[in-house]
Amino acid sequence: MSNIKERLIGAITVMSEEQAQALWNKLVLDSAPETEPDEFDKKMLDAIEHDPDCHEFASDEEVERMLRENAD
Repeated sequence: MSNIKERLIGAITVMSEEQAQALWNKLVLDSAPETEPDEFDKKMLDAIEHDPDCHEFASDEEVERMLRENAD
């Protein structure tokens, strides 16, 4: 086994479950294929650049609150 594989196994062995999950999520995300934006994506990107109303973002807390309210 190569040195890098041995080092990876050693690092993974001492990781917490949370750290292992974060590493797995990163690997999955990095392996996702990149695609060119379609027309819908291009319209959204254009709106972000030119429409001042698109610069209004909700915080994580606001989104969670709205989701809880709509779940009831």
